[in-house]
Amino acid sequence: MALIIRGGKVVTMDARQEILAEADIVINDDLIVGIYPKANVPPEYQAGQVLDAQGLIVLPGFCNAHSHVAMTMLRGMADDLPLKDWLEKRIWPAEEHLSREDVYWGALLGMTEMIRSGITSMADMYFYAEEVARASKEIGIRALIGRGIFNKIWDKSLAESLALYDAWQNQGEGRISVALAPHAPYSCTPNYLEKVAMLAADLKLPVHIHLAETRYEVEECQREYGLTPVALLDKVGILDYPVLAAHCVHLSPHDIDILARRRVLVAHNPISNAKLGSGIAPLKAL
Repeated sequence: MALIIRGGKVVTMDARQEILAEADIVINDDLIVGIYPKANVPPEYQAGQVLDAQGLIVLPGFCNAHSHVAMTMLRGMADDLPLKDWLEKRIWPAEEHLSREDVYWGALLGMTEMIRSGITSMADMYFYAEEVARASKEIGIRALIGRGIFNKIWDKSLAESLALYDAWQNQGEGRISVALAPHAPYSCTPNYLEKVAMLAADLKLPVHIHLAETRYEVEECQREYGLTPVALLDKVGILDYPVLAAHCVHLSPHDIDILARRRVLVAHNPISNAKLGSGIAPLKAL
């Protein structure tokens, strides 16, 4: 039976950015059939279930462009610390005690919160990523999922990334897809990043990575390699493929030129950046 969302103000997000003052949306077999002027729904759908949206705005679902959804269960456990201390002294030690079931339930909780907030799609990076995929399939959210890849556990994290791809790519009626997720330029050497780039080419997968999140990260990268994190990714070939870069707080004008030329997608994470005092992404320049 069709579902009719009736009488709402519809923000279409189509090519013309149309906003319809009052319209009916018809959904049949989980697909949007059409958007019709009020009382102009085709007869074959008239007997459908009706959801009254008068006085409401109806728009496409929001997208959480960068998440570690299972970390919902760790919310608030470490405050007033910079990223390096927050990760190394509090979060990573705590995560060592998490089980597969913990990640599954944490992911399910986080996704429930997302859906209640109007978020219908997410891009996630975490360990036990197959449990995140399992939860996303069950709850029905659209998800781009990656297993975080690190220097210290290169073989394990890479093997789990490939297993995630084999088991979950295009699952959940096509809602679930897989990304390669090297954690960051400070936690993956240029050699490993280059290997990720080659794998992205072979499997035709996007890359999801933290980038230029803190001033410390940028300064260390320049000291060790003579390049900013953005320039380093460009040099090793990561930016040859579709890239979702999280944070991008500390960027030079040259970095922004590279990101623009390479058509990198930036998730700027204002709440995370505020919590950790990392700074504010240069959105206007981007």
